[in-house]
Amino acid sequence: MESVFEGGNQSVLKARWQLLYSVAILMVVPALIYVDVIPYGWRIYMLLALGVIFSILSYVRGYTLSELGFRKDNIRKAFLVQVPFLMLFLFVLSFAHRLGFVEREFLSKELFLVFYVFISSPFQEFVYRSYMFALLKRCGLENRFVFVLFMAVPYVFVHIIYHNPLTLIFTLIVGVLWSYTYIRQTNLFAVSFSHAIIGCVALVLGVV
Repeated sequence: MESVFEGGNQSVLKARWQLLYSVAILMVVPALIYVDVIPYGWRIYMLLALGVIFSILSYVRGYTLSELGFRKDNIRKAFLVQVPFLMLFLFVLSFAHRLGFVEREFLSKELFLVFYVFISSPFQEFVYRSYMFALLKRCGLENRFVFVLFMAVPYVFVHIIYHNPLTLIFTLIVGVLWSYTYIRQTNLFAVSFSHAIIGCVALVLGVV
């Protein structure tokens, strides 16, 4: 893997330092929830806080909407790319109980469905895909494996708070595929839609 701090001008090196502490934030917060330094019941507030923090950082650093995947020019193609992965994940979810996923209640299901579709899914995709991809581009990195690594690993790691190895395996698979499809089309709307559908189905099935 190419070194994050190898070569580059000052703006690239600055972006790479920003990548370092951004990843650190995304790893430390779930770790603190996992060891109960931050109460488990605060996890939704932590997600909202991360979304706000990285939104502010994006604005301060001058990211354009196009850089962040807020695009309409390729929206049809981006949604079509999501279809086969979406069908695959929904098929796997139909066997979720047999695979040992544990039911967890966050809020009332009706309220959580609304929250998940319009806030949670877009915030997660913005932080772990949109923001991270834009930052990686500014770091001057080109290796797709490196992009997927930085976009998927923090996303998987946040799920350690559920203490369920099977959940980590599933999120690793979807995290890699969502990262890969985002890299291909750079469209936040499509990947957020896919995330919302899978999350809602998982909620209705009692998986999460």
